Amino acid sequence: MQTRVDSLGREQVLGSSGSGGFSGEGSMTTQRVLVVDYDPSMRNLLREILGDIADRIDVAGGLREARQYLENARYNLSLSELLLPEGSGLELVRLIGDKYPELPVILMTSFPTSDVRSRAARAGAHALLEKPFSNQAARSICKRFLAPCR
Repeated sequence: MQTRVDSLGREQVLGSSGSGGFSGEGSMTTQRVLVVDYDPSMRNLLREILGDIADRIDVAGGLREARQYLENARYNLSLSELLLPEGSGLELVRLIGDKYPELPVILMTSFPTSDVRSRAARAGAHALLEKPFSNQAARSICKRFLAPCR
């Protein structure tokens, strides 16, 4: 798997196909995913899990960094943790719904209560991925949202 560092010093991961451009522009043939999670080990795990189905995976540790990525690139899918250092993943879901309505968002949480499910749905999340999850479960749900772009 190839990695590069962008002009802001953020590590960019190119998937196994290596066909993702580094220009910051997405396309319908390049599968680009944004992963937002406070936990570096979770970000790395998702890079590994999604590396064979996404051409490019960008990772952010919080809301501020996720906003920067969203302003500079076009994504086919976003996965976000519910609990983030600078706020809630629900804020990100709402932001994406307002500014990037075509971008599906999968919300991840270790606390999938009925209240969380309800708030996630009202905010506009397309799916909820319960932690801990299997590699296959994460890959499967992401493929569901990436498949129409292939």
